[in-house]
Amino acid sequence: MSAFILKLLDEAVLPAILVFCAKAGSLILFSRYLGVSFKIEESLIVFSSLTGFIASNDLSNLFVGIVILLGSGLVLLRLYFFHESHLTPPLLAKLLDSDLEFAVSTSFNLFHQMVVWLCLGSFTAASLLLQTLFGLGSAYIFFAVFLSLLGLTVLTILDFEREIKIERSDQPAFLLTESEL
Repeated sequence: MSAFILKLLDEAVLPAILVFCAKAGSLILFSRYLGVSFKIEESLIVFSSLTGFIASNDLSNLFVGIVILLGSGLVLLRLYFFHESHLTPPLLAKLLDSDLEFAVSTSFNLFHQMVVWLCLGSFTAASLLLQTLFGLGSAYIFFAVFLSLLGLTVLTILDFEREIKIERSDQPAFLLTESEL
């Protein structure tokens, strides 16, 4: 297998587990909070009422959307500010003085992490669309997650283009002018 595929698989394990646990756990917790009765039978969660399920599911979907947006937002923050090619010498010196050099990452790691989070977000948005179409979820939550994901994707593409320009110039980003970026 190629290094690209192996890196994607490596980066996907923790976010996938996090999203799965966020969905299952929040569905159960919100059901209890709302007083919706349910049973767990043979690895299935069976709800006593459809309206109770929809209310719990909406809150759970909102929570999963927030988890995905926070995860991808954190990686995007690292892309813009702690990307090795974007660091200025003063910021790098501060990070080294504070023993925070672990926060700095390479393009290879950060873009793989972002692809994983955006794929998870896309799968979640597709799931939310299907739930909305079948009347099991709110369209507002779908549109909120979809539009947020779209914004994160645009910001990722802009940073990727910036990275390509930096690579082509063979100079660190802090030496390039705004017109060159």
